[in-house]
Amino acid sequence: MNHTILEPPSEADLDRLLHNISTASTARARRRTVTHRVTAIAGAAALVIGGTAGALVVAQASSTMMNTAECYAADDLASTHTTVAPATESGTVPSSAPSTKDQVSRGADMCAAVWRIGRFETYQPSSQDGKVFAVPQLVPCTLADGRVGFFPSEDPAGAVCAALGLSEPK
Repeated sequence: MNHTILEPPSEADLDRLLHNISTASTARARRRTVTHRVTAIAGAAALVIGGTAGALVVAQASSTMMNTAECYAADDLASTHTTVAPATESGTVPSSAPSTKDQVSRGADMCAAVWRIGRFETYQPSSQDGKVFAVPQLVPCTLADGRVGFFPSEDPAGAVCAALGLSEPK
């Protein structure tokens, strides 16, 4: 294919040139399509893996949260309160969700301990004092987040929970 500037390309040369352009264009289009598909598949896989991991974290956090209880200083949601959780030998909160009966039983024990050490006393004793404080009757109510809250009251649980806009644990 020896052409001079004045000599126009032959019909065969033009056909080859168009074929080469078409082939190159098709190859670029295929590469773009493959790249887009790989990117889409990788993105979808990342979303699935991330979503699954996120769901597991939420489930774990929810189970851990259900192992905690809220201890109140008075039968009032706005009163001083503290969150308590049982610790395992490893020092972590259990990750499996307890039954409601277990939540109430463990929560009552933990809140009674909080009262015994004087957490809700005006005078905050140091751990060396050794003084044990009285534990009032603690009424369990289901809080809005599903945990159990314990309120000091001599009134029946149904009346205390209803007055607070809460329900009794079932």
